Amino acid sequence: MLVGKGITFDTGGISLKPGEAMDEMKFDMCGAASVFGTVNAVLAIKPRLNLVFIVAAAENMPDGAATKPGISSTPSRA
Repeated sequence: MLVGKGITFDTGGISLKPGEAMDEMKFDMCGAASVFGTVNAVLAIKPRLNLVFIVAAAENMPDGAATKPGISSTPSRA
């Protein structure tokens, strides 16, 4: 059994980490990425095993109105 955790980048302007530690936020999803990478490898070699993979994933948003980095909150004009 493999279990991994994946949390997306903070949204809504709330940060619990100091500014100098922001680059480390990419590691908040490493557990889930490791499990998905292992699933990919296992599917390629097709072992005769029963395996269980669990990924707990969440979007780190304080509420449904929070903005996401890189996504405009206003419609674009074409």
